[in-house]
Order: sequence, then structure tokens, then C-alpha cells
Amino acid sequence: MAQLPLYWLHPGELFVSRQATLVTTILGSCVTVCLFHPLHRAGAMCHCLLPVGDLDRDKQSYRYVDSTLPKMIKALKETGLPLQGMQAKLFGGAIITAKSAPVSETSVRIGPANVEMARNVLKNLGIPLVAECVGGHKGYKLFFNSGTGEVFLSRL
Repeated sequence: MAQLPLYWLHPGELFVSRQATLVTTILGSCVTVCLFHPLHRAGAMCHCLLPVGDLDRDKQSYRYVDSTLPKMIKALKETGLPLQGMQAKLFGGAIITAKSAPVSETSVRIGPANVEMARNVLKNLGIPLVAECVGGHKGYKLFFNSGTGEVFLSRL
């Protein structure tokens, strides 16, 4: 079996490829959405920090769930992948609080708000959510095989 190229996805980035790649990231309150097309064996992955953001501030920003998911779909279509048959997997959205930092209502709400926004946007785009592992109080290390759609998670 050939070894896959490895790509480290940083917060606020988007990965799109028709070549099988192992994409990895670490999540806390952020969310990752993995899109995969089983027939074409290709996919995309994003790492979003916040549920909503200013769309006009940075056209290349992938920090916000509400604007990133439509950008992912557009990028996949530009590679020739049809929207029909696309599947989504959602991860992250934990409630993370540092022992040294004061807990605020905003810090506790970010993870759940990211998850809620991702679910709503996927529903509005007509993309079925086929798997998710969200919430909790611990982060994840995640690996996504963009050629098979498989996701491997480990709790931090």
C-alpha cells in the first residue's frame, strides 16, 4: 500500500483535493467539516474557529463556519465534483476552558455555536451529515483520508 501525502491543516485553512491525502488537525472549540464524494473518491476539509464572521473582510478567510462551507462547495465544484452525492462529517465544538483563564458565557458558547452553525449550513446546502463527534470538554486530534472519507479521531 502506497503511503499517502500528509497535510497539516491549520486553524482558518481549507484543504481541497482530488488526490488521496491524509489531512490532520487538532480541534478544541473549533470545528472541522470533512466533505467526501464516494463515487469520485475526493474530498475537502476545513478548520473553522467561529460560527459567523464578516464576509467582506477577507475573501480568502476560512475562519468562519457560515462563509467557509459554501466556499468549500464552490472549490469542490471547480475541481469538477458534483454536489449530488456529497457527504459531510462534523467534528469538534468542545467546551474548552483554561484553568488560568476566566470562564465567560462567550467562551463556553463558541464550541456549541460552531456545531449548530455547521449543521444548519449543511442542511441548507442539502448535504447529508453522515457522521459526527462533537461537544464534550476535551479536544481531538483528527486524521481525514480524502481518498476514502475515513476519519480517525483521538481524544486529547
